[in-house]
Amino acid sequence: SWCYTDTLDYKSSSEIICTLLDVVSKGGNLLLNIGPKADGSIPSGDRAILEDLAAWMKVNQEAIVGTKPWRKSQEGPTVSVEGQFSDQQEKSFTSDDYRFTAGGGAIYAAALACPEDGEFNIRSLANSEDQNVPEFHGIIDKVEILGFEGAVENWHTDGRGLSIKTSGVNSPLPVVVKITVQ
Repeated sequence: SWCYTDTLDYKSSSEIICTLLDVVSKGGNLLLNIGPKADGSIPSGDRAILEDLAAWMKVNQEAIVGTKPWRKSQEGPTVSVEGQFSDQQEKSFTSDDYRFTAGGGAIYAAALACPEDGEFNIRSLANSEDQNVPEFHGIIDKVEILGFEGAVENWHTDGRGLSIKTSGVNSPLPVVVKITVQ
């Protein structure tokens, strides 16, 4: 049996994309439920979210498709609550919240909220002097922001993390930093 309702509460496109990034960073898959209207058409709210997701994936799919979890799935203050009823609670992510995937010689760090000042700081990529701890010890060749070609002005690593200064990077949706490593 099935039912039709016109009183659905929609999650924002940003929240759907953040959920996708959170799930993929932990090795999972995301299933979206799209309920048709009584006449079989897709409601405009669902259609708008699917169009936003498709546009975002066109730019950022290399951070999702064919990747695997990195050594850390996430950093930042906002922890995703799991459980049967957890999707009823909207999450407010900050520009310090990142989700990680890896593949093709790159680490992908998705900023779940784009920093307003265009400056990214990824603490999980800090220089670590102690080779005996499971921290990042790779050599970074290149840093890019997917969908914002040439936006990285400069970057460096130190004990606080990978710091990236950009220009013209602004988005209401998550932004993906591609870190090419040796």
